[in-house]
Amino acid sequence: MPPTLSTHGPAHSPTPALPDAGGGAFVAAQHPLRPLLRWAWPFIRAQRWPLAAVLALSLLAVTAAWLQPWMTHRLIDDGLLRGDAATTWGWCGAMAALALLSFGVGLCCRWCFTRASMGVLHAMRESALAHVLTLSPTWSRQQDTADVMARLEGDLGEVQRVVLDAALSALNASLLLVGTLAMLWHLSAELTLALATLVALSTWLHRSLSPHVQPLAQRLRSHGVAMHGFLLEQLRLLHALQGHNREQEALRTLAGLHRDGRRLQWQSQLIGQLAQGLPALMLTLGTVAVFGIGGERGVSLGVLVAFSTSLQRAYAPVQSLLSLHLAWQRAQHALVRVHELLHTPADGPAASASSGPSGPLPAGALRLDIRCVGLHHPHATGPAVAATGLYAHWPEGSRVWLQGPSGCGKSSLLWMLLQHLSPRQGQLLVGERPLSHWPRHAWREQVALVPQDAALCRGSLRDNIRFGHTPASDADIVQAAQVAGVLDFCEAWPQGLDTPVGEHGQALSGGQRARVMLARAVLRRPRILLMDETTSALDAPTADTVLTRLEAWLPHSTLVLVSHHAPTRPGWQACHWPAANTAALPAVPTGANA
Repeated sequence: MPPTLSTHGPAHSPTPALPDAGGGAFVAAQHPLRPLLRWAWPFIRAQRWPLAAVLALSLLAVTAAWLQPWMTHRLIDDGLLRGDAATTWGWCGAMAALALLSFGVGLCCRWCFTRASMGVLHAMRESALAHVLTLSPTWSRQQDTADVMARLEGDLGEVQRVVLDAALSALNASLLLVGTLAMLWHLSAELTLALATLVALSTWLHRSLSPHVQPLAQRLRSHGVAMHGFLLEQLRLLHALQGHNREQEALRTLAGLHRDGRRLQWQSQLIGQLAQGLPALMLTLGTVAVFGIGGERGVSLGVLVAFSTSLQRAYAPVQSLLSLHLAWQRAQHALVRVHELLHTPADGPAASASSGPSGPLPAGALRLDIRCVGLHHPHATGPAVAATGLYAHWPEGSRVWLQGPSGCGKSSLLWMLLQHLSPRQGQLLVGERPLSHWPRHAWREQVALVPQDAALCRGSLRDNIRFGHTPASDADIVQAAQVAGVLDFCEAWPQGLDTPVGEHGQALSGGQRARVMLARAVLRRPRILLMDETTSALDAPTADTVLTRLEAWLPHSTLVLVSHHAPTRPGWQACHWPAANTAALPAVPTGANA
């Protein structure tokens, strides 16, 4: 019974503000660029010194690019055509020194730019993942994993290129273009005017292609997400595909995706080739026009060669600016997708580190009172699912067997106790305070949940158990494995606790995965242990043994077990959800069991 119930409490405002790393707020806007810039600004500001070095080095590189055509002009007219060997060698040496300087400046600029660019990208991704980690399990279960991955990787990279890389590239290209045009005007104003006509024509042709870029980029992005999601799903369902003879159907679906991908790629390549090829064609025509008009007007050979060289250099910034315009068209869909992800409201109660008492929770404070708690299904439009709700009083040290029909919200109650969800109605009290008034981080240090779905990661049994409390020693891990019954099945294995579990724990059985998850939860000795169908995959003797060990390992902790089967151990008080009446259903503390 996975926690598939969502909450719509007053803590979730329609358009909440998302704090960013700089203490500002992420505010919804009609176009996502402005709020994304505000969100990314602290990360850019943190790289201000490398970025300042990039700007200084770029200005130096642009100056060197301005000088080279002029030096070429002097070399030909003052040296070669006059037969002056000394002048020729002098200008050759100056040009070689300029080339070496440009090479060194380019290396330094690339190093500074890579450091700043990667620093901004990594900080943005860390901030985005930090926000995703605040979202509820309900949200994650409703999302396509491939789509979320695409937003955190490809789309976030597009945002970084727009807010930083594109801005720096546009500045550098603009400086280089202005300087080159100034040099061209200095060499020949008449030829520059002819060139300007060709550049304007090229720009007009380029802009005529722009309206086709953004929709095509959106379709390509969606197709990539669909392809990634399809392959992930086939790998997860490999045994089911084989068991139901669905291999050929999967291959036919993949072939259809490939056909769509080829069509989209061909359209993208066609538009890209037109966008890049037209400026190149204009450059060739401009070069021909330069020599034709220059030869007719008697322009010197040095000026013609220098002008032709400058024309080649002018092509690069023009092409760069036109490419940036295309990149902006492609990136707008990514901006919207990242904006949506960052604007997703955080889960559960809106508690902060400053609300309620801080520090470790005092002894005896974990008395739980549940008063007519109601839930709301995410697809329901009517009242709460549990109309009568549940009234219960669980003192610290209780042993609770929570039972009820499938889909009534038992698992969701456990997720509410972990502050992942908020009640639609009623109250959850800890001591005399509402649960939402306790700091979320401090509360979760005291509570552990063993969900139905085993969230195991790559690595060994030991790695997955240590996940529950990374500072734990190897002796603590062995003790937790003993309590949860992990040693019962792994001691006979050659690698013992160092045995790899495979991806998502696929090398283990369902009962073995449940016991690894239980060992992870008990490793830090929680004061409240919530178990969702943890013993359902175990045979009765094994389940009885595990519960006996748990009671001895956590004698003063509250244990809550959701199960359709009654525990065979004495002292576990049945608690029905939803309650059959409004009378309190107290659980029996451990001390009363003796």
